[in-house]
Amino acid sequence: MAFPHLFPATTNQWKPGVDRDPGRDTYASPNLFTNYADFYARAAAAAKTAYRASRAQQNSDFKTYVAELRVACDSCHGLYLKSDQ
Repeated sequence: MAFPHLFPATTNQWKPGVDRDPGRDTYASPNLFTNYADFYARAAAAAKTAYRASRAQQNSDFKTYVAELRVACDSCHGLYLKSDQ
């Protein structure tokens, strides 16, 4: 659960139309910081799914959890990953 803590309020520095350095600039939408509780809950749910995938005993279970994790990640990125638009 360290992941959501990589986004403290001080990292809310999105500015449109600025060249980005992926090593140090944020692509986090300002919405992440106004809806942080939702972001945190999504990260917690994704972490639980990733844990279940890591403990899967059957290949089919692993594939199911990975598919669930992909949906969790993609939906969060859809809400909280900012583009230059």
